[in-house]
Amino acid sequence: MRSSLFVVVPLFLVACGVFGSTSDAPTTESPEPQAGPSEADKAAANARLPVGGPAADGIFVSSSKGDDMGTGAMDNPVKSLALAFALAKERGTRVVACAEDFRESVTLVDGVSVFGSYNCNQTPWKEGKKRTRLLAPTSPAVTARGLSLATRLDAFEVVAPDLDSAPATDQVATSTALDVRASHGLIVSQSVLHAGKGAPGSDGVVGRTNSRTASSNGLDATDETQKPCSVILNPHNLHFCRHWPVEGPAGGVTSCATGPAGGPGGKGGDGRFWEHGEPAELPFGVHLGKPRVATPETAEGGDYLGRSFGFGSRGGPGSNGKDGADGNDGPNGAGLFSAEGFLRGNGTAGDSGKPGQGGGGGSGTANFYETAPDDYNEGPRFRFPAADKDEQSATGGGGGAGGCGGQSGSAGTGGGASIGALLIQSVVTLESTRIESDAGGRAGKGNLGTMGTDGGKGGRGTTRGENLQYRLYSSVTVTGAGGNGGAGGAGGSSGHGAPGPSIALAYSTQPTMVDLELVPGAAGAGQPELKSSVAGPFGAKVLPAVVGESKAQFGFQL
Repeated sequence: MRSSLFVVVPLFLVACGVFGSTSDAPTTESPEPQAGPSEADKAAANARLPVGGPAADGIFVSSSKGDDMGTGAMDNPVKSLALAFALAKERGTRVVACAEDFRESVTLVDGVSVFGSYNCNQTPWKEGKKRTRLLAPTSPAVTARGLSLATRLDAFEVVAPDLDSAPATDQVATSTALDVRASHGLIVSQSVLHAGKGAPGSDGVVGRTNSRTASSNGLDATDETQKPCSVILNPHNLHFCRHWPVEGPAGGVTSCATGPAGGPGGKGGDGRFWEHGEPAELPFGVHLGKPRVATPETAEGGDYLGRSFGFGSRGGPGSNGKDGADGNDGPNGAGLFSAEGFLRGNGTAGDSGKPGQGGGGGSGTANFYETAPDDYNEGPRFRFPAADKDEQSATGGGGGAGGCGGQSGSAGTGGGASIGALLIQSVVTLESTRIESDAGGRAGKGNLGTMGTDGGKGGRGTTRGENLQYRLYSSVTVTGAGGNGGAGGAGGSSGHGAPGPSIALAYSTQPTMVDLELVPGAAGAGQPELKSSVAGPFGAKVLPAVVGESKAQFGFQL
């Protein structure tokens, strides 16, 4: 055909040159080239369902007979769907898949439709009743992003992997068969979409039980005797001894196995021997100090520098330290859908308890005077005994250090979901298709925080016996005990993770649904309510239960 045309045309041209002038021949304008079908038109045509029988033209793919060095022709198919999609996009055609297993995850290509269920054991390939099966090693099994042209997934069984063999991570948690985002024009027909099991959450770690050192107790009060008194006379006939104060004992200090130490206890008040003064200046009774710092985290017990003046004098006790505040509780997790997909609900860790405040040091005393019998007629006039007599004084007890705070431990993490089809900001048609989800991932267990430790004990005060030197009014010295340290606060509870839901179809825009079957699986296993009593190791607390959900379809807003 091509050779005869080659001969005729030259003869015709020669004849025109011999028998007639070319200048008289009518001119003929070349026709304008006709525009071919647009990419959208090609995509729409390729997305139409083929009539039964032999396969239509396209890129042919077979996992058993294909070779990725092949041309994609029916008698020379490629091996992988990924390559078939690339060649089909390049050549403006469709993909024809053999009805066998493909072990790969697939990303759909805009405008490239794929038709499964073809029997490739005969020539030509013919449509059969068995679907092409996609056994994806990763989730999502099929992904679509930014499709704008007509694109069809037809006659496929899509199986996403089970993820329940290892704890969920941010990268691997939810099993999804079909994940579509920001796409328009996708049609899924005559297919089965099956999501695998969601990954389980991880249990939180129980908070460490705290402990404090034994040195948190304050030291006991000390007695001071055999103090020679150098008498000083004054116009009021009041006598004083020249003695420096007796240093009070140290308060307790503590260190904690975990977290900050409790506040140190206050030093016990000094024992006193007065040196000078007038009666109007003398501090009768007990003078009580206050803790130097008022916060439980850092408080040191007050150094109670109170002194007693008079027979039968008593030193006051130090105040007990305040208990540390309990740590705040962390809430349970809650999963949610966003533009990024399903976000599993991790629990929130509670805060550790605060350490206790140190107890105040007890007040010391001074004991150094009596009233003589001949003073009654002239009113109360005081004098000290002879210079060779001894006097007594005693310190207060040291305050106990604050206790250690309880620990919260870590929270449980959320389980991954099982979602058959997830459609986000997309317009999709689902027809003659079954969508299944499997079990959601188990929730990770949270924890009740541990209790804080008790504070240290305050040092004991002391009681001096009767002073036989003073026959008329016996003098008794009683000093104050140190205050006990405050207990550390309890650690806050750390929440359970949320169980992963099982949802056959989840969407932000409802798809067109024709002859659609939705089959959800079991909800992810939750965690029970956790309780403890004051008598128990965790104090009186409640951590609420978490319960999973199973839904055929779930619409959400972004």
